[in-house]
Amino acid sequence: MNGRSEAIRRLILLIALVAFLVLSGLALKKSLFDNAKETASQIYERTGGVLGEPKSGAETINVLIADDDAKRTLGLGGRKSLPDDSVMLFIFPKPDSYGIWMKDMKFPIDIFWLDENFSVIDEKINVATSTYPEIFYPNSKASFVLEGNAGFAEKRGIRVGSVLKFLK
Repeated sequence: MNGRSEAIRRLILLIALVAFLVLSGLALKKSLFDNAKETASQIYERTGGVLGEPKSGAETINVLIADDDAKRTLGLGGRKSLPDDSVMLFIFPKPDSYGIWMKDMKFPIDIFWLDENFSVIDEKINVATSTYPEIFYPNSKASFVLEGNAGFAEKRGIRVGSVLKFLK
């Protein structure tokens, strides 16, 4: 085998190796994202006093999922209201400092940034619609953002350090 053929063979092997590593990484990322999406799309329940003592047993909350760019950009914007037993969970592909705004919002909300373990790492409470175009950012990188009606945090005892539980 001459030098040129050997160089071409090595280049092809290198390209194949890089393609394998990229595809393996994408498959792992998709798997992690799908697992987070599956877990997050379940129902949240207050347990063990982590989110406040339940007044009459466990409370279930309906979770609206924003898991792609279009849904995350729209968020709760344009809605007239959100039922008190509902929240929107934004699922992101990787931890980062995701900003939240009140574009087209018609009601105030509580915003919670969550880490990969669904622990509240930052919050903005009772954010008014008039704050747009201000963008709110967390103090550290988050994997998820949860939005509920203003008063959601106070009513349920949620604060920085609380851990949210999602059930199947």
